[in-house]
Amino acid sequence: MILVVGINKSDKPTVHISYQTKTISEQLKPQFKAVVLKAVKTINSSLTKGDFDYFFESKGEEWSINITNDKIVRVQIEGKNNATGQTKSIEVVIKNS
Repeated sequence: MILVVGINKSDKPTVHISYQTKTISEQLKPQFKAVVLKAVKTINSSLTKGDFDYFFESKGEEWSINITNDKIVRVQIEGKNNATGQTKSIEVVIKNS
């Protein structure tokens, strides 16, 4: 098993959401798939999208969060199948563009 706990940042920590004032974690998840996969592959290039899951936590606010202004959320990556462990929270900026 490959540990994912060493992941502590994302190459692309800013995500843009267009034409919305509120968002929920399910709306953010598809936008992060490639970003999270790239971070996981820094640990081991043989890992695939089937080897992890990830989830979001809002920072000081319940979902759905107001993104009229920039908002910081946290993402955590959890290993499964060929990977194990869970990362610490990685802060990500959501921008309404």
